[in-house]
Amino acid sequence: MNDIVLSSPSKMALTPDTVEADYYLHGSDIRNDFVLCRNKKGEATATYGDNVWDFTPYSTLGASTKFDFNSFAPSESLNNDDVIDLINTTKKILFFLLYKVEAGRTGQIMLSTFVSFYYQLRFTCKFCLEQNNNNKFLSTLGLVDFFESNQWIGLYIKTNAHTPHKVETLLTIVAHLKKLPYEVSNMNLNNINICRPTSFDHDSAQHPVIPTSIYIGIMNKVFDETSFIYEYRTVLSMFISRLDNKYM
Repeated sequence: MNDIVLSSPSKMALTPDTVEADYYLHGSDIRNDFVLCRNKKGEATATYGDNVWDFTPYSTLGASTKFDFNSFAPSESLNNDDVIDLINTTKKILFFLLYKVEAGRTGQIMLSTFVSFYYQLRFTCKFCLEQNNNNKFLSTLGLVDFFESNQWIGLYIKTNAHTPHKVETLLTIVAHLKKLPYEVSNMNLNNINICRPTSFDHDSAQHPVIPTSIYIGIMNKVFDETSFIYEYRTVLSMFISRLDNKYM
């Protein structure tokens, strides 16, 4: 098991916790106090049980890199069983992608790739929630159900994955999960065989490369600002409605 699972951490990061290679072959749950990232002071910035994981210390450019699982659903729905299940399964998949899957030349995963996995899983969770809310005849659709079904994956690609990058990221996650033994992932992906859409023209879809850190910084800023505004939505609504009164 690699000591450092994210490739090329900056000088701002220290080594996270490690696990025994066969630990999860015995049905044990991942500890909530498991530290995924520490800053240079040794302080935990990403702990498995928390709903915000901060991997900023691993960013070579110092860009804010946070995984906010509270953004998966409206605040009033975060305690719903289906939302809790989606968040917990997302955390487990991300953990496996870090600790159980070898990637690249060094066997370690790039932070930008890991961030792409997080956003793709968040998109997938929102797709599952939409299916649960819109289809009264559907039993609760979770991530395990999604990844074990050619039909659900195919429907998502057809209706939600409108760019080659989204498709490639999703299929990369599927490929990694297929390599994990069932005893580890509790997912059976043996029959999953998804073909890449032929309608994408990769050459015409090319655009100038923008550093990932810029995207991450913008997205995190938007999430922070919208979360702040959402907290005061009722007061703001009342304030705006009063502005419409010309006698005020």
